[in-house]
Amino acid sequence: AGRTLLDPAAVAVLCSAAASWTPPREWVLEVHSPIDDLPTSFDADALVEQARAAQEQGNPDEAERCIASVLAAFPRHGPALLERGRLLQAGEQYELALDSLDRAIAADEDYWEAHYQRGRVLGQLGRWTESRDALLRAAELNPGHAHTHQLAHIAASNVEDWETAWDQAVK
Repeated sequence: AGRTLLDPAAVAVLCSAAASWTPPREWVLEVHSPIDDLPTSFDADALVEQARAAQEQGNPDEAERCIASVLAAFPRHGPALLERGRLLQAGEQYELALDSLDRAIAADEDYWEAHYQRGRVLGQLGRWTESRDALLRAAELNPGHAHTHQLAHIAASNVEDWETAWDQAVK
């Protein structure tokens, strides 16, 4: 009642015609995004290294462009989130840096360098207990990184956690 049945042969002809149809050129919209500027073989890690080099050369805008390109394609790319955190920290945007570093840690809980940078940012914010905890986690993940122990010693001293301060001072 009220239904139209289609001939299977007619459906097959329509489907094959639709599969080979291409719209006229004037119907095609061209959209430009930062990813269009990337090489065909997208190497996210190489772009993060390029961002680090740009930052070291005093070009934070170029560094941010590289990081934005990586994060547009891979929003949970830990090294790009870490580098964005560093860029924001260098620009004294500590809360935004902290957000980026938290996202890097959410992507990889064992990313020692993100915990280390997070501890540094928290220290700059005067949040010493959280700084100590982040630095202790970084030291746990990478016990050979001496600067982590030095900063953990400072953070622990600032909250009068003398046992931890001493333990970190002698490492």
